[in-house]
Amino acid sequence: MEIYLKTGEFMLNQQPVKSEDIVNVFRGNMDFKSRYLKIGGSVCSIFFIEGMVDTVALSRFIIEKLKHIKNISTAVESGEISFSVAEEVTDQQEVIQGILRGKTAVIYKDETFLFDLRKTKDRSVEQPSEESAVKASKDCFVEELRTNTTLIRKKIINKDLRIEQTVIGKQTNTAVAVVYIKSICNDRLVNEIKQKLKTIKNDGIITPDVIEQYLKSNIFSFFPQTVITERPDKIAKNLLNGRCAILVDGLPIGYILPASVAQLMSTPEDYSGNFVFASVVRLLRYFLLSVEVLLPGAYVALTTFHYEMLPSKLALSIAQAKMGVPFPVVFEVLAMLALFEVLVEAGLHMPQSSGQAVSIVGALVVGEAAISADLVSPAALIIVAISAISSFAMPNQEFSNGLRLWRIIITVLGAALGLFGVVAGSIILLAHLASLDSIGIPYLAPFAGVKKVRIKDSVIVVPDMINKMRPDELNVKNKRRTQ
Repeated sequence: MEIYLKTGEFMLNQQPVKSEDIVNVFRGNMDFKSRYLKIGGSVCSIFFIEGMVDTVALSRFIIEKLKHIKNISTAVESGEISFSVAEEVTDQQEVIQGILRGKTAVIYKDETFLFDLRKTKDRSVEQPSEESAVKASKDCFVEELRTNTTLIRKKIINKDLRIEQTVIGKQTNTAVAVVYIKSICNDRLVNEIKQKLKTIKNDGIITPDVIEQYLKSNIFSFFPQTVITERPDKIAKNLLNGRCAILVDGLPIGYILPASVAQLMSTPEDYSGNFVFASVVRLLRYFLLSVEVLLPGAYVALTTFHYEMLPSKLALSIAQAKMGVPFPVVFEVLAMLALFEVLVEAGLHMPQSSGQAVSIVGALVVGEAAISADLVSPAALIIVAISAISSFAMPNQEFSNGLRLWRIIITVLGAALGLFGVVAGSIILLAHLASLDSIGIPYLAPFAGVKKVRIKDSVIVVPDMINKMRPDELNVKNKRRTQ
């Protein structure tokens, strides 16, 4: 059952519905339309916004029927006005909000009804564009909230699935839904998410980061503290594990809470094939994470302070390749890292058909030209390329962005303090991650901040027939996944 929560604005200081007041509120809006019918000696007022209402259905199901009735509520109850979505309201503010959302208001004598005759010209459900789906569902979220909740309900046909809705944004009045499974999810988690949503007092939700800012425990952290996805199947799996989801009207994404590093390092495809192969791939991701963050800093530290730690042939090869390069190693590495970020940014903002080609050609041409001109050494270019490729192996792009920023910090520390700086930077990074939490759940769970470290289904993938328990850190009501 879907539960619709109304904000205090609608429930307090109720005003009686008056046609003249509604006309005054929308005066000056060229798309606001009004229609008046004379029924039994009284005037029936019909208000709607042009472009948001199906006028054919309005004429067929409402106006034609109104000509032959004397009481709207009786006609609705008897089926004379046979429209499935009809709501009787008594508060003028609720009528105004209904009209703004595309509903049709009908006022006759002391009765007021809202009929949902909205047009359905939303974007159709398509394949995910940002998160590839190989052996999984090919649907993704769209900008319409009701369509998104329907996609989740199709995957979880359960009476305990709760979709609770509220309105956020002083100016936009954006509908926001909290989704969870009542019989699994911890009540404390749900209540804390609702409390955080109540603290949002800005003008409106237009971009995804508005919601995320209020859900973060540390807004200055580089790392995401919610998991953003466009895939309904990913949200459905997390709901079954005992997590919550947030859907926002107008945004084709969903938020998953709480978030953790282990969750950010996994993908739905891990559970779509052989679990042994998936475990190897996941272990490879953790290895590439360390390569992305530490490799440039370690290279700078070794070639600047600790040449004696390198094998003789490798040290001579690096030194020979660097002959003629006028810049220090740290400048080479930082310059190439900056160039890599420029190419990534250019690829994102160019047309999709040419963006990838520009990034690849740009990297090849600029890299080859820089080596030929003795501006950077081949070794530095290879190190930066390996680190850059490793960053694309991260399943979550926002998490990878945070790692890329820390990569620069550790590289600078390596240039200043050698390997000691690299180790110190790694410790600071781990301490920072350990200090974060998502809705009260440690960010490094189940590796740290929990009573029992869990490797199963975090570092390695475990099939469902073996992994019978839900994550301990979520403290769910029903801990058993399978019976």
